[in-house]
Amino acid sequence: MGAKTTKEAPRNRTPGGGSFRIDRQFKRLGVGRLQVASGTTDPAEFERINALLTMLAEMDEKNLLRAVKDGLISIEDLRTAHKNKALPALREKVSTALLSEPAAHPTPDAPAPIRDRAGAVAAADSLEQPAASHARPTARDSEERDTDDEDDREVLQRPFWPLLKDSSTWADSTTQPVTLQRYQQAIRACRLRLGLARLPVDQLKMLATLPPKIWDALQQVQRRGVSVVAARAFVKSGAVPRKHKLKKKRSGTRPYSMSNRRATAPPVSAEMTQTRLGHAAVCGLKLLLPEQWNVLESVDERMPTRAMVLGIVQLSDSQREDLTKLASILHRGALTQDVKNTRAVHWSALWAAWNGSPADWNHLRRAISAGLTCAFGFSGHTTRLKLMRRLTLKAESARVSDVSYETFERILNFVPVRYRSAYRTLVQTGLRVSEFVRLKPEHLNPRTRIVKVPGKKNDQSSRPIMVDAAFWPDLLEAVPCPISKAGLYQNWVTARKLAGEPDARQHDLRHSFGQWSLATGVHDSEVQEALRQKSSKVTADYRRLAQTEAASAGLAKAIRMKREAAAAVVAGAAEDDPLEDAESQPR
Repeated sequence: MGAKTTKEAPRNRTPGGGSFRIDRQFKRLGVGRLQVASGTTDPAEFERINALLTMLAEMDEKNLLRAVKDGLISIEDLRTAHKNKALPALREKVSTALLSEPAAHPTPDAPAPIRDRAGAVAAADSLEQPAASHARPTARDSEERDTDDEDDREVLQRPFWPLLKDSSTWADSTTQPVTLQRYQQAIRACRLRLGLARLPVDQLKMLATLPPKIWDALQQVQRRGVSVVAARAFVKSGAVPRKHKLKKKRSGTRPYSMSNRRATAPPVSAEMTQTRLGHAAVCGLKLLLPEQWNVLESVDERMPTRAMVLGIVQLSDSQREDLTKLASILHRGALTQDVKNTRAVHWSALWAAWNGSPADWNHLRRAISAGLTCAFGFSGHTTRLKLMRRLTLKAESARVSDVSYETFERILNFVPVRYRSAYRTLVQTGLRVSEFVRLKPEHLNPRTRIVKVPGKKNDQSSRPIMVDAAFWPDLLEAVPCPISKAGLYQNWVTARKLAGEPDARQHDLRHSFGQWSLATGVHDSEVQEALRQKSSKVTADYRRLAQTEAASAGLAKAIRMKREAAAAVVAGAAEDDPLEDAESQPR
């Protein structure tokens, strides 16, 4: 049986109420895994010990780390030496003990044995093993140490933003493709905001006051992933895509001839066709003035959104000043070592201008953290640790659904009949929209009613699920999906507006699966497994709503009982009143 889980479980507290357990990896130094007791039960002191080990790793103190791993010295010895500024003496003592020839009986000239934290003399056999890792430093060890230092310096000298986008940085990462795509989106959004922060106030106000037609065009360019330079080249070329209109039925009496054919639109480049820029977008871009194009090109290679511009314009003077300092530090050619010059107040100003959800901000923090970890090879590098302390996590709102079954049926009445089975399947299976669109008939097993989900978000997304027999006809009708992912979204948006439910999101259908199931008494673990959620926090939000509903129902019952009791008292008092009886008698 394992140790009882305590509140200190994430810190690997040793069983029996002992000290926190240190579990660190130092593969880059050749030390390996270090698993020892820290000797403290104070979380703050435990963090200081971890910081001390990280500092020793960056100073390439292999012998000290190996001595701690092999039990030649304790963590308390290391802390005491660091506190008294006696690390050089301890290093020399450890090197002398490791390199000295062991003897069966210690002599007066022999070096003093190193004692552990309890004061006991270290075992002789631990010093008698001339392991290769404890041998005298050779030229090869020096070359390895120099190589590691050069790798760190090379990473610090690399540009910061290209480092986070370089595919070689993420080569050893286990991040899922969908998560990595979100990381890249968050990094691009951060760069765009910092680029806007470098603009003068008058240019920011000029962008904020652009007409809505131009911003609609810029938003379409931004969604299509077209760069500012490419969009300006489209406008300069003069090619405008043909405006699509509904084809009218040709009358049978009108003869068809070459003279009746209309002149075709000017040819459009293949590059513009691939970007799928429409007629309205290109016409909106033609309204931009040359100086406005120059401002957009100076921001970033991508097109900003109006929300980004307004988020910076609405900042106070002090916040805009802090954000401008952050933008001057992390410019386009900024090196990774420049991150050390940032302060927490700079990132707080960026959060004030973020005007996005806390989840989007946390994606940016995770992206920078994962990128620096992959670049340096371990998570304990000083640059990464300092930056993560300044980039604080934000509290994310609970993901719950505002769609009841009656609301869902009312919205479904405004959906075309041929697409209704698709939305019913989203509710009945709890699939994500991207997973449902990728479903094919070969993923369905009619005999066992098992669906092999083609999920890609996390490790649990691809687990198979079993569907009830009552839902199987709708699933067979909806697979393969009769419409694209964008078509599903557009039909849902149109239907919810017609039904008078503009706040009903399409992703709420997945959350409705969990909430409606919990309302019937299904266990949380079963809902989590059916939804293939990596963490139970989202499922706990579903249960929390059910608990608040039960508490509200209990309060309503108590108030109803109090009112009934009060009414009974008033009625009894009226029956016992003699004046009322006298007045009721006839004169």
